[in-house]
Amino acid sequence: MTMSESDVLALMRENAALCNLEAEVIVALKAYDIKDYHLVENQLRNIVVCLQRIDDVRRRNHDTPLHELP
Repeated sequence: MTMSESDVLALMRENAALCNLEAEVIVALKAYDIKDYHLVENQLRNIVVCLQRIDDVRRRNHDTPLHELP
């Protein structure tokens, strides 16, 4: 089974959103390790934003037929 260009783009969008989440979690864990709780709080807000973006990307990929994505 071959994937269309739009299918690949949809997967790339979701992968990028997941990578952003991973990066934010890593920074939060490092901040927690050095007891920088202000940074931890900021990172938690960033993590929530990343989770919302992942949800948006998945909803967009699910709601739009893959062959119609830009």
